[in-house]
Amino acid sequence: MDWLTDHLVMLAAIALGVLVLPTLVWAAVRGLWLLRLVKRERRRVEGPAAMLQASVEQAQKAADRVSALQAEREQELERLKTEVARLGVLAQHALAAQRVLRSPLRYIGL
Repeated sequence: MDWLTDHLVMLAAIALGVLVLPTLVWAAVRGLWLLRLVKRERRRVEGPAAMLQASVEQAQKAADRVSALQAEREQELERLKTEVARLGVLAQHALAAQRVLRSPLRYIGL
């Protein structure tokens, strides 16, 4: 037992070599494998992700065009409403003019 207490530093170095260093080496090898795997998968995903981003931008442009068309349609609808109101007033005046023009015919019985 004296030998163990006299050589604690050496026993700690042996324990470090036997227990900790292989674990660190294994973790480093696994880390490198994981890093390579991540790089490979990133390259595999970047192509479809770029295509997806392009389609999102294209859809956004289409949505903007639809919004612009809708605003244009609203303006056209407002213009048509005012035109209908003008035509309604014109039709009322034409009807009144027709009544005035036909009023002498009532007196003769037609």
